[in-house]
Amino acid sequence: RRSAMRLTAELIRNAQAYMNPLGERELNLRGFKIPTIENLGVTQDHYELLDLSDNELEDISNFPVLKRLETIIANNNKISQIARGLGQLLPKLENLILSNNRIEKLEELKPLSDIPTLQRISLAGNPIAKHRHYRYYV
Repeated sequence: RRSAMRLTAELIRNAQAYMNPLGERELNLRGFKIPTIENLGVTQDHYELLDLSDNELEDISNFPVLKRLETIIANNNKISQIARGLGQLLPKLENLILSNNRIEKLEELKPLSDIPTLQRISLAGNPIAKHRHYRYYV
């Protein structure tokens, strides 16, 4: 089992990057136990998909402007907060996959209204998914 790692410029540059089956440029940052999103400007906006699954993230925040990014996958983290204003920083974001995190309250989803391009979100496995009418709110 790995101990927590910072998301350093070196880690990003050495991470697995490839063209996925959908023809998207994907950066794989899975399983490094990263606690905080940082230094993503190093990617120089080369990727459509960013996989941050299986880390220790507590929030979706601290993004630079990434005009190409369409999908964030952040399954199996500890995410309970989403920063406001992501739509301005991530103007093409369509997919936000947050399965198996710690989102509990409807108000924690309010920042999603700042992302006009968002088409799909997955909250399966979050405490909020037990809320009877949460899908109407989203």
